[in-house]
Amino acid sequence: MQDIMYNDFLKIIYHNRRKEESINWILLKTTKMSSDNDLIVLFSSLVTNIHKYVGKHYEKIHVQFI
Repeated sequence: MQDIMYNDFLKIIYHNRRKEESINWILLKTTKMSSDNDLIVLFSSLVTNIHKYVGKHYEKIHVQFI
């Protein structure tokens, strides 16, 4: 598994009923992640934050490292 740094940029693409939008998200911590558990924690907190940021009306979210 490739190590992912918390300060990598993520491109968050979310779809709602009207259009596709995206935001670039930077992860602020600088700790290295190397286990699946770290990834699960990262993505669950990320989805929670996206949910707060974009509201409840997205249909799907795509995350890519940029």
